[in-house]
Amino acid sequence: MRRLGILIAVILLGVIFCGVAYIKFQLSPTSFASESFRFVVREGESVGEIARELGEKGVVRNAWYFQKYLSFHKLDKKIGAGEFVMNAPYTVAHIAEVLTRPGVSEETITILPGWDLDEMADALAIKLPYFKKSDFTKLAGESAHDYRRERVVLSREWGDLKILADRPEWATLEGYLPPDTFRVYKNSTAEEVLRRLLSEREKQIDDELWTKIQASGRSFYDILTMASVLEKEVRTEVDRRIVADIFWRRFDMNWALQSDATVHYAVRKEGSMFTTATDRETDSPWNTYRYPGLPLGPICMPSVMAIRAASDPEKNDYWYFLTTKDGEVRYAKDLDGHNRNKINAY
Repeated sequence: MRRLGILIAVILLGVIFCGVAYIKFQLSPTSFASESFRFVVREGESVGEIARELGEKGVVRNAWYFQKYLSFHKLDKKIGAGEFVMNAPYTVAHIAEVLTRPGVSEETITILPGWDLDEMADALAIKLPYFKKSDFTKLAGESAHDYRRERVVLSREWGDLKILADRPEWATLEGYLPPDTFRVYKNSTAEEVLRRLLSEREKQIDDELWTKIQASGRSFYDILTMASVLEKEVRTEVDRRIVADIFWRRFDMNWALQSDATVHYAVRKEGSMFTTATDRETDSPWNTYRYPGLPLGPICMPSVMAIRAASDPEKNDYWYFLTTKDGEVRYAKDLDGHNRNKINAY
């Protein structure tokens, strides 16, 4: 009798184990290859018909299970007619969530060069009704926040992107999102927007630019960081290439870069790039007056122009520069010349 009880218990445990394994398998992403998938739900179409069509296309593994999932979570009554766009990875939960949103329409979003993560999140939250700033911050990180000593782990699941290959494990997505104008689906979530923008940044770094980055002997992360500083410090391509050489020489000699732009980022200051003595004393890994070398990471979203300048600087013999209130960049070879340039500069 005891052996029978043990046998029954073993069988039950086996059934439970198999059931759990089956559910986990059904909930895991499918191997559907497309990065995005457009799907139309017709007026009057039943949940069974929707599930069957998704199963036939290979978007869901099992139409019956998908239908039961919708029913169990009381989502079957929330699906209306319309056109929907789904993005990889294709999980049952993601597909169900997309189908319960309104049908898609597109929205134009513009990301300006020099914006940081916080500014982007604010702008996107205004444009996109399903975009949540809290989700964006959880996935991309918060500007000027040092995550190295925290247990918070930012998302690493962005696919096999070359631009992310040397991204430190504690780094945010600051700098990795491309400033430009895009059309995105109005019902996009924060994760979907981030995937789209990372993919666009990957395309921006073409083979020619990769060759220059590799020839520079510097990591893409360092190039991106330098480019973000150049984006905020000077305006033209010529000036950015000259200043890039000045900063890289300071970096190589372990000098302080003394970039006001990095201090502004550290203290979350807006407006003019000029800083006070108090600002420059701020204890932050982005304060390049206090700490030599590059800041901890990018301080904004740099343009491709700035990335090119960082990877291909213009050799010169200046050691100092400043930008006047009118945007003119004045260069000097020594401190005396720099001090003379300061007269009437501001």
